[in-house]
Amino acid sequence: MTFAPVLARAPRRFLHAVLLLFLFPAEEAVAQIPPDLSVRRLEISVTDPRPVAGAILEIERRHGVAISYEDPPLVYADDIQDVAAEVRRDFAEFAARGETPPPVLVPKGGTVRFSYETERSTVVPVNVTVERLLAEVLQSHVDAGNAGTFRIAPGRGMTHVIPVSARDATGAVTAVTPVLDAVIDVSLENTDGRQALRAVCEAVSRASGQTVALAEGISFNLFRTTPISIEDARGVAREILVDILSQFRVRLSWSLLYGPGQPQYVLNIHRID
Repeated sequence: MTFAPVLARAPRRFLHAVLLLFLFPAEEAVAQIPPDLSVRRLEISVTDPRPVAGAILEIERRHGVAISYEDPPLVYADDIQDVAAEVRRDFAEFAARGETPPPVLVPKGGTVRFSYETERSTVVPVNVTVERLLAEVLQSHVDAGNAGTFRIAPGRGMTHVIPVSARDATGAVTAVTPVLDAVIDVSLENTDGRQALRAVCEAVSRASGQTVALAEGISFNLFRTTPISIEDARGVAREILVDILSQFRVRLSWSLLYGPGQPQYVLNIHRID
């Protein structure tokens, strides 16, 4: 008895089942391949007035890497918003008098989303460098239509995210001169961390023509008790900041944030735990 006569005498329903087995022989084999349980994909979404800065802080927190960030100057009306109603405690008093309080302007911000694979047990990224991960963040930032563009630059012991362009007051996209590209001269002997960072801010203000202030909320004890010594340093402000932060007993990084309401830049220093 040959195979063909058997098929000829078989019920039509049985024939269909046999034909399906011949037409789709690989599907069962593919389904049997077990997933790689040693890795998992992290999906991260950050919504923030400064979404790139927010994503950087999340990467630093998760993986203990140092990444500096500098804001572009945001001056176009559609790139900023007034949050006085949300943050001013006296807003209701102004409203009761029929008055409008002074605005509190901040970047309008947006969302960035990115994902990558990590080892399930250690949460170490799999085949992903810091630069590649940041490139994903910056591409998501551009795809979302958020304000400003950035570039990535390697540094000594850290990676820098530096502004490239932003819209001017008319809405035209223009190139940005990063504030921390300024070449400065500082001489710091027998001083503490806070005084050293304030001296850098003052030097950057003079060299760039932009007002740069040191954030008031930084750890007073840490900066007061850390001696800093840099004699007659001349160079790019960003690199001098790296030199200063390397003298602290803990790992530090920074965010240089632009306040559209002032306007001025504020240097924020934070720990990387």
